[in-house]
Amino acid sequence: LLGYGWDGQQFSIGRRVLFWGALEARHIVDGFNPQEQRNDPFVTDKIGAWSAAYAYYTQTGELSLIVKTHEENLPMAEAPYAYRLFPDTVSYDEAVVSESSRDRPTLYGLWSGTAEWEEWSADYALIVQSGYDSQRYFAPEGAVLPPVYHQYAYRANKIMTYDTLVAGAALFKLEALYADVTDSEVVSDYYHVGLGVEYTLEQVYDGASLGLIAEYYRYGTLQSGRLTDRDLFEVFQNDLFLGARWSNNDAYDTALIGGVVLDRQYGEANYYLEFERRLGDAYKLKADYRYIEPSDTKMTAYALLERHERVSVTLGYYF
Repeated sequence: LLGYGWDGQQFSIGRRVLFWGALEARHIVDGFNPQEQRNDPFVTDKIGAWSAAYAYYTQTGELSLIVKTHEENLPMAEAPYAYRLFPDTVSYDEAVVSESSRDRPTLYGLWSGTAEWEEWSADYALIVQSGYDSQRYFAPEGAVLPPVYHQYAYRANKIMTYDTLVAGAALFKLEALYADVTDSEVVSDYYHVGLGVEYTLEQVYDGASLGLIAEYYRYGTLQSGRLTDRDLFEVFQNDLFLGARWSNNDAYDTALIGGVVLDRQYGEANYYLEFERRLGDAYKLKADYRYIEPSDTKMTAYALLERHERVSVTLGYYF
């Protein structure tokens, strides 16, 4: 990524990774970078996106204009990988299909900042987008047998926000978006909202703190007769997350977070526990456990995995 800055302004161009969001269990507005589909879907592993950006910085925030130049092909892991979406009898072509040219740019406008009062402080961000949506759908190509599936991209106008408010020991969180789909006859306009609160208990044991977390997510389509949340593999459509975060507040940033995501519509449950600790100045150890109880009545994304249990350990080097 190449950049040049002057007088509170900056221009940059290249392959960048951006993270947007405020919630714990799912960042619903974090759609700038596609997710690497050859990896574990429960691990954040983004693909850098080619783009150019201009940013103007104020004393309390920034105004940015970002242009993403094109949509990437998205390869998928082959069988027998556990997280391959399709069965062995179905082929997948990594070339993304769209009504418009995939080289048409996607534009983002970002306004973010910080506000402070006597005992409260807030971080806010408002994003407007015009171009290819991060939500996608899969469909077969024509009547070819055996079927060959593609990932289909479409264009939409979106408005998004992610915000936090600190009031004493409580942290309130909001993520929300509305999408006006412009060039698809099968994808509906939709909304996605997430609300959360985290309350932190300090000095619980030997300097450690404990955060108690509750979040609720709601996704809805606005036009009947089009793809539903299950068709789009959306698993945070009517879900409640209850969890806790334990922080040792030591020199190694030792932390443990866990909880359960309960699907109030399809009766699914997703339990997880994550551990993180720095090893020296350049290494970080991460381990997590996950158990998923899928729906036994509806064909959801979790139902495709069936009852699922896994343990992951990662040692990362940072430079």
